[in-house]
Amino acid sequence: MFSPETATHLNAAFGELNQDGIVPQINSGFRTDSDQTRMQNGGSGSNPAAMFSWHQAGGAVDLNGTHSQQFGTITSVMKAHGFVWGGDFQSHKDPPHFDGRNFLHHQWGMILGAEGYWNAKQ
Repeated sequence: MFSPETATHLNAAFGELNQDGIVPQINSGFRTDSDQTRMQNGGSGSNPAAMFSWHQAGGAVDLNGTHSQQFGTITSVMKAHGFVWGGDFQSHKDPPHFDGRNFLHHQWGMILGAEGYWNAKQ
């Protein structure tokens, strides 16, 4: 599941990649609060997840194949379609990660508010 904006950008990027014969594999998309907690507690292996994530808004995708010869092209195309690449992060690089903060920035406050409301009801 992806937010409508993310799905639009992702479909455009994947369409372009498919035209070049590249078929990206999605490893992770939407995450619930419990999914994110599991990832923080070691579910993501040696690369622990953030406290809050664009995945929880349906605004991020993790792609397989970071060591493939095609990944440079995948990265370039995803960035050209507005995604922020986790390999460009300064403090905690996350090469499989692409998120839509450039086109979803208005939703982050709503995400945090909804998360707080949901957690208070649990």
